[in-house]
Amino acid sequence: MSLALLTMLSICLMTLSFISALRIAGIYRDLAVSSSRLEQARRQISIQKEYYDALTGQMNEIRALRHDMRHFIGVMRRLAGEGQYEELKKFLGKYTEKTETDQIPLYCENVVINSVLGYYSMKAKDIGVPFGCACSIPKQISVNEIDVCIVLGNALENAIEACAVMDCTDKRFISTEARITDNNLLIKIDNSYNGNINVRNGNYFSTKNEKNRGLGIRNINKVIEANKGYLKIDHEDKVFTLMAAFPCM
Repeated sequence: MSLALLTMLSICLMTLSFISALRIAGIYRDLAVSSSRLEQARRQISIQKEYYDALTGQMNEIRALRHDMRHFIGVMRRLAGEGQYEELKKFLGKYTEKTETDQIPLYCENVVINSVLGYYSMKAKDIGVPFGCACSIPKQISVNEIDVCIVLGNALENAIEACAVMDCTDKRFISTEARITDNNLLIKIDNSYNGNINVRNGNYFSTKNEKNRGLGIRNINKVIEANKGYLKIDHEDKVFTLMAAFPCM
């Protein structure tokens, strides 16, 4: 076999090996994204169940109040008729406290995304962190909803974790914005943090003492890349900002 032919075969084999390596890398990348989506789908079921349970509890409270309404009205009429205005005032105060149930807000028309926002707003409230949200996402979107949930879920979980370890509680906050503009679904999340950021080789890690625990940024990045989107992260003046964009076809 001539040297030229051997050289040609070697080049062909190297090319095929390179192409195979690229394909395998692509498969692993796709598997990583699929794994993230599967895990988020499982997580989404758990989130929606907890959110549904909270809604059910609120509806049960409202039903109970409506059932007792006629009794309350009867007591108020009697107190007013007897001229016991101080007692009526006290009764109204107690009744107001009883009826002031925490309303679970509706953040957007998309049921899946709204459940994620509602879930993390409850988590933020549990630790006393103000949660602001200005989202305008319709019922139907062309972007994979699970991918959007991966970004929102990981980012908001990181934000809550960052706020939870802050010593200065009166400066804690989480702000979320999402809307569709110019055929892009835009997401922006700002949150306070204590000023400590653990970044190694461009990767973000938890500041907790858990070995190499990532902040979910890698999962977010995988999904954004799979959707040919855009991701930008800033952290300045103890405010962490994540901005993401999904193309809407």
